[in-house]
Amino acid sequence: FHSDGIVATLEKLLEDFRKEKVAVDKAEVESVAAYDQYVETNTHEIKMENEAIAKAKKAREQAIAEIQENSQQLSTVKSVLMQDKEYTNELSEMCSDKARTWDQRSRVRSDELATLTQAIGIVKGA
Repeated sequence: FHSDGIVATLEKLLEDFRKEKVAVDKAEVESVAAYDQYVETNTHEIKMENEAIAKAKKAREQAIAEIQENSQQLSTVKSVLMQDKEYTNELSEMCSDKARTWDQRSRVRSDELATLTQAIGIVKGA
């Protein structure tokens, strides 16, 4: 009968569809495995990047703290330096005054010695 050709065609189609289903199922399993591997790899990479970001944030916070501490030390040192400069200026002025006084006293003593030498010479000569 004519139905034998139709049944044979349908059986052939069924066999082809089963082969195609096996191939598609295999491709899907491979695709799912590749996706799972991709997700695992990316999850690991994201975890590593997050750890790196956390370390960088911690290092940044430490650097900021060090900068603040150093800024405070710098302010303190600047203040001490200004005080030291003021003291140095005062001390320099005092030294200059003492040097002028010393020079004046030395001249006066020199004049006194010259006068005493003349007086001794006059007393001895008389």
